[in-house]
Amino acid sequence: MVQDKLFVHAGVVGWRGRAIVIPGRSFSGKTTLAAALVKAGAIYYSDEYAVIDRDGLVHPYPRPLCIREGVGEQIKRRKCSVEELGGQAGTDPIPVGLVVHTKYQLNAQ
Repeated sequence: MVQDKLFVHAGVVGWRGRAIVIPGRSFSGKTTLAAALVKAGAIYYSDEYAVIDRDGLVHPYPRPLCIREGVGEQIKRRKCSVEELGGQAGTDPIPVGLVVHTKYQLNAQ
């Protein structure tokens, strides 16, 4: 039941059985970071919502990633499956291990 879960605007990946939750507004870099972590071996849970139950477990919300490309008025969106990134989607709820507060910077490394 949805009423028993909290939806937080966040990207989520799993690493070593724990969730890395990346909350933020649109254009804050959630999808970019989640995609990079998946490419590095993390398990994909979501790039849109962290779905948290009453026990504090994060559930998968594995929709295709909405990757933005370009800058300013040139931005285009494309849907990308986690498999296209060489990753896999999580299937089981996992506890939160880390919450990352960050902000996207163009060309940062």
